[in-house]
Order: sequence, then structure tokens, then C-alpha cells
Amino acid sequence: MATCYDLIPPRGECKEQDIVGRRIILARWDRDAMNGRTLIFADVHANLAAFEAVLEAEQGWDDAIFLGDIVVGGPEPERCVSLLRAVGGLALMGNHDRQAVELAVAPDDPNPDRAWIRWTQEQLSKESVEFLRGMSNTCAVERQGRLMRLHHGDFPPELGRFWPDWPEEKFQMLAERYPEPWILATHSHVQFREERFGRVFINPGSVGQPRLGQPLACYAILEHGELEFRAVPYDVERTCRAMDSIPLPSDYVAMWKRIYRNGMLSDRYPLRKWEPLIRAGYR
Repeated sequence: MATCYDLIPPRGECKEQDIVGRRIILARWDRDAMNGRTLIFADVHANLAAFEAVLEAEQGWDDAIFLGDIVVGGPEPERCVSLLRAVGGLALMGNHDRQAVELAVAPDDPNPDRAWIRWTQEQLSKESVEFLRGMSNTCAVERQGRLMRLHHGDFPPELGRFWPDWPEEKFQMLAERYPEPWILATHSHVQFREERFGRVFINPGSVGQPRLGQPLACYAILEHGELEFRAVPYDVERTCRAMDSIPLPSDYVAMWKRIYRNGMLSDRYPLRKWEPLIRAGYR
């Protein structure tokens, strides 16, 4: 089994980061603590404004778990990776992180999605690339007495994306694949908790690319062994302004600004029908 990229510093050490001109404590860890607060988040997608909004809202956590996709699909990849490295904790690789370090994109590729990946690759420092390459795909950890399987959620084709309205057989397949009582994954950008087949399935949602019509940065907090979903507003217009720095077609950039403002993907990305999830109250 691959080990997670564990960035937890020596016991008792604190780290600080300057966010929006203010010094804030990002983390203080105790490996042996059964209590405390764990920040669980994923799918930042190079949206620095959303990432910083979460960290500003949650300054009192003790440990952090990141479930992948820090880059691609946003305007500030290098700064987001640098901030994730400063946050520390435990970090997994997402499918877009893998694209950033493995996918070869031709300079004249006409597809703006792939051109965005190439641009992202060009922004990343050597240190950031090494950091992304060091991430693992999955692992098992224990936090606050909860044994958890961690995965980005880019499962094999027979499972597909991790949705709350999966058919029962897919939850069963995942439960049979992993023995841990809690299974945490993301990739679908939908915040949910479902209990099936003796497992607790958890998706903390997306920090940087919400998809159900609410432009919020979503995440979760594990405190004293209990999980709580949270979401905070962020400066969407700041992200939209940052998009202007990317050398992509103007209509493509305008489309992505609408995606950020609306908190929903455009028809260019027909992943599924979103209305059933919206009606059910997911975010």
C-alpha cells in the first residue's frame, strides 16, 4: 500500500502564513491526540481566493487532510501549491494534480482545456512539481479514533465519480474494496455523507469549484470524532480578475468567469444532470 504524503512537522511545532496581509496560525499538530480538530478539504483547483477564505474561517484546527486536486482549472496554481505546502498535514494526489506533472500537451494544442493544463505546468516551480509528484493516490489513517480510507475519488470506470445518489451496488463495491469504517473521497465536488454496508461514505465538497449553484468554498471539520460540513463565501470577483492573466481564448475565459459566479459548470462539461442533487439540498 502506498503511504500518504505526510507533511506533519515535529510535535508541537507551529507554522504561520501571511494571508491577505495578516499573520495567522495555520496549524498546530499533535500526532497522538485523540481529540482536536481536523480540517478536511479538497478540489481547490488553483482558486486561491477560495482556499484563503477557508483558512481564514478555520484558524483553530490542529491537523489537515487534503484529498487532492490543488491545481488545474484555476488561475493561481503556484500560489495554491505553496500555500498547501505551508498548511502541512496530509495530502493526496488528485487526477488534475497528476495531469499537471504527467500529461504532455503540445504547444499548439487547440483545445483550451488542455492548453490550460500546459499553462499550469509552466507556472509551477521545481519545488511544487516535486511536491505534487510525492503525493500518493490512497491510504488509510486514523484521526481522533476514526479509522479512515482516503482517496481522491477517481475510482475505476465501473464505479465512476463519487455521487450521493449512487446505486446501492456501487456503495457495496466500494465497501468491499476498502475495510476501513470511514471512506473519504471527493472528485464529484458534492458535499455529502451516506451510511451503507457498515461504512460511512464522506465527501467534503469542493473548495474552489462548487457545482450546485452556490458559489461557496466547501469543506469539513472533524472534531472529537464527529464530522461537520461547512461552507464559506469567498471573493469570486477576485478569482475572475485573476483569470484575465491566463492566455486563453476570451470566450473561454468568460465562460469560466460565469462558472465561478454561478457556482455551476457550463454545458461544455456534461458530467450529469445536476437538478436532482440541487432539489435534494446538496451543495
